[in-house]
Amino acid sequence: MLIYIDESGDTGNKFGKGSSAYFLLAMTFYENEVEEENANEQIQKLKKAMGYSEDFEFHFSSNSKEQRFAFLEKIKKIKFNFNAIILNKRSRHYKNKKDLYCKALCDLLRYSETPEPVSKIIFDEFFRKGEIPAIEKAILMESGKEGKKVKIQQKNSQKSNHIQIADYVVGILNRWASHKPDCEKYYDYIHKKQKIVVFK
Repeated sequence: MLIYIDESGDTGNKFGKGSSAYFLLAMTFYENEVEEENANEQIQKLKKAMGYSEDFEFHFSSNSKEQRFAFLEKIKKIKFNFNAIILNKRSRHYKNKKDLYCKALCDLLRYSETPEPVSKIIFDEFFRKGEIPAIEKAILMESGKEGKKVKIQQKNSQKSNHIQIADYVVGILNRWASHKPDCEKYYDYIHKKQKIVVFK
């Protein structure tokens, strides 16, 4: 099964100086290729209807309320599900930023509920290409997926409607975990698509 992942929050630990309290990862997935392609087509139609170019990026943290709710109304009708992990960074310590991301990703894969085993992950650009093999090895060793090779691929979120959907999911969850204004209003758009959300 192919899944899409995006993150929200940062991996720093300078609390009170700009670092976020939480670091989150969310994975989105589809029942079949037909639903996956339909999701892409629906987002492209929305961009066209709103007068945007094909490479316009729906990004939760930077979009206006009008853009957010137009996108949410669209994805509410799209058939997909998600799993997520929310890390309270004050309660855990990591060696570096990549370590935190990798540990979060491994935990997400370990606890997630998907109809088929995960075989490939597509996520926004975070690591250098040369670091990918080491990340794949860490996933294999730490996620409890021994014997089931998981390949990962990075993709520019501006060119991936599926990552943009994952971005909205994880952005809303971050807003919800932080108890920000209107968090429940946003969460209502995605809560029926939720499978498992892990708090650590």
